[in-house]
Amino acid sequence: MKFHRAAFAAVFTASFLTTQPALATDGSGDDKERSTELTKAQKERITKQEKEALAKRKAAPKVKLVSLNSASVAELKTLPGITDKEALQIVAGRPYGSKAWLKTKGVLDPVLYESIKSLVVAGQPSKADAAKLPGVFGPKP
Repeated sequence: MKFHRAAFAAVFTASFLTTQPALATDGSGDDKERSTELTKAQKERITKQEKEALAKRKAAPKVKLVSLNSASVAELKTLPGITDKEALQIVAGRPYGSKAWLKTKGVLDPVLYESIKSLVVAGQPSKADAAKLPGVFGPKP
């Protein structure tokens, strides 16, 4: 029982001490409450770093998206992991209503699809390709 009282007293004392504001002395003997707010210089430095990071993101080169419905085999082969075989499969499976069709139709392996999905788009197909699937690419009611 004495152990429980001692443990409770220790926990109570520790919690009381942690709730008190931190005090700092500046050498004059006056205790001052330490501020947890950022100084103006710190805020300006952080803002400057954020602006530099934003400028770097804006300056990043734009990646040209490859259209699944109109790209040549050579253009498709520029995508990472796409070989002649996959490029020909993509061309043979045209037109695509969505880039997800590459995965759902089994044209590409799901892992390969995940690696290129941010680099491709299923743009508007040519009129000849759209005529093959009028239900998908026909006029909207």
